[in-house]
Amino acid sequence: MRAQSVKQTSWAVMAGLILLFPVLIHAEENAATFNVKNYGATGNKADNAQKAIQAAIEACAKAGGGRVYLPPGDYTSGTIFLRSHVRFYLEAGATLFASKDRADYSLPAPYTGTQGHGWLNSLFMGVDLENVSIEGRGTVDGQAEYEWRKVEKSEMPYWSTAATPRIPLDVQGEIERRTQQPGFNVVWDHRPFFGHITYNAVMAQLKEESRGHSLERSFPKGHQWDNPNLWQPHLIVLLRCKNVRITGISLLHSPSWTIYPYACDRLAIDGVYIFTSLKYGVWADGIDPDGCKDLRISNCTIETGDDSIVFYSTNGWGPALPCENITVTNCRLTSASSGLKFCDGNMNCVRNVTVDNCVITGSNRGVAFMVAQGGYVSNVVLSNLVINTQRYDWFWWGDGDPIHFMIERGSEKLGQPDKPGELPAGSIRNVIIRNVIAHGQGSCVITGHPTSWLDNVSLENVRLFISTDPASPYDKAVNAMQFRYARNLKVKDLEVTWQKPEWVNWRSALYFEDVAKLKLQGFMGGPAKPETEIPAVVLDKVDDATIQNVEPRPGTKLFLKVRGASSQKIYLVGNDLHDVKTPYQLDSGVKPGTVKALNNF
Repeated sequence: MRAQSVKQTSWAVMAGLILLFPVLIHAEENAATFNVKNYGATGNKADNAQKAIQAAIEACAKAGGGRVYLPPGDYTSGTIFLRSHVRFYLEAGATLFASKDRADYSLPAPYTGTQGHGWLNSLFMGVDLENVSIEGRGTVDGQAEYEWRKVEKSEMPYWSTAATPRIPLDVQGEIERRTQQPGFNVVWDHRPFFGHITYNAVMAQLKEESRGHSLERSFPKGHQWDNPNLWQPHLIVLLRCKNVRITGISLLHSPSWTIYPYACDRLAIDGVYIFTSLKYGVWADGIDPDGCKDLRISNCTIETGDDSIVFYSTNGWGPALPCENITVTNCRLTSASSGLKFCDGNMNCVRNVTVDNCVITGSNRGVAFMVAQGGYVSNVVLSNLVINTQRYDWFWWGDGDPIHFMIERGSEKLGQPDKPGELPAGSIRNVIIRNVIAHGQGSCVITGHPTSWLDNVSLENVRLFISTDPASPYDKAVNAMQFRYARNLKVKDLEVTWQKPEWVNWRSALYFEDVAKLKLQGFMGGPAKPETEIPAVVLDKVDDATIQNVEPRPGTKLFLKVRGASSQKIYLVGNDLHDVKTPYQLDSGVKPGTVKALNNF
């Protein structure tokens, strides 16, 4: 009897929902709609539709909210100020072009366009709004323009001038230090970290000079480094907005960061396509959340010259705020720089982030954790990723590396001496990267800072394939994965495969330097060159390491080499080393008994 009652109730609920559905559809169709053509827009690209679009938005807001409708056609506009409770809907077949006339752009108070605020210009602008959306199946085109020109040393921040001397970069010496038999002897003397773009620039400069050519790169048309009122409009800027949705639309050719939200709460970006030139599109990022919280990015395809998704915490438009409580799911990312980046522009923190079920293809760098302005990154889980990287031109950040960690101070970033009052190095802690298949053309360099070590970083179930590009102007790869300045480091179920073509400087699969409390479990791999004395794994100044359940590749003659007088408490437990000629070897200076081997076969 009870089952029959429940069944009757269920049918009653379903019947009610069926009857309600047409009502909801009818309500949607009869929601207040403000067609921009009713306010003077023609749908012809040559006609400026800015006043008509803004009038429709103002009328919608005055009515208490509703939908502003952009029907099929071509429209050109400068700054469009969004309003609360307004849904801006671009119909399929509608294209909104960003005007090329600077006079069509304006800024809200208190931003005047001077003192660098010109960079804030945008096609869509929202300030202190709530319940706003940009949606539909239409297209927004920023009409970015670029030029390829010679690079003057005076306009590049990493070359020395009389006013700002830099410490010289000894590129060849750095490479030799990293490949010489005694091991690494890299002195941290305010030179930029070796993975930094500065080395790529110097290497490219040397190559071009040897050929009698000048160094060239892409710039936004008319760009000048010393212009304090730089004008490269975004497509969408949102400042301090709440409950925002950007869905379904295509955003193309933005002259600057495509979507830039600062201090926004409850922002959802879903099913969006973003494209900027992979060859020319400098500073044309995809999505750049700055100090935002409760952010969801899902089901997006992003192909951009600069970073596809990058998290900031800066003080450009207000106090530096935590960028936190973020999910990124089911996205495909491509970038001539980084596919996913925790940015060096981090003055507060980026925390509580999960990234899942994403594919990063054709990127210069896959996933990058970079801290250079004193902030921290914490509580991050990246899972179920496929990463494929390749090298791009010298002026893009990256080395074809799938995974990258870097902590540095601002002065070190530019190769300058310490600055009075400079912030200490930031930190990266509590990061898990798991279930990854990565194909790269450069080393995965995972490094902290001498004064701020990585803490509690884990890599789990990672398959790394490394190759090289003979046509590349540079290749700094030495070891497949390089770890430095880390504590409580866990590497589990990692497989490293060297592929053809090979690079002459390749050496070990794993290199750990200045590491405390390391757990390496379930590793499979070997040296780049089998049947040589190159070790598969190097521990250099490592304190307290357990290596367990490893399986060296065939042809591995030496599995483990221990270096550094401070290395101690190294445990080899339960490893399959029966085909290895020498399971481990101690460098001179390493204390006898540093390695304790138990239950290996």
